[in-house]
Amino acid sequence: MINLILSEAVQAYMEPSIRQGSYAVIRPRHLQTVLEKLARYIPDPRNMTPDDAVRMTRRRREADMVAKLVNQGR
Repeated sequence: MINLILSEAVQAYMEPSIRQGSYAVIRPRHLQTVLEKLARYIPDPRNMTPDDAVRMTRRRREADMVAKLVNQGR
């Protein structure tokens, strides 16, 4: 899961064939939880940079995409 997030391949995870092949052990619910936590993380709230804001927005968007997978599984 860490490699998936660090390589910024969450978009690839959304493709069923890639998800079942390369990321079969990663559960969408667990990935969603980690992405949501990363979306809230700010290294130093007093000195939030534009890069931090972009990173947080991207993680939030990725968590929302993965949430759709979780809801499809129900």
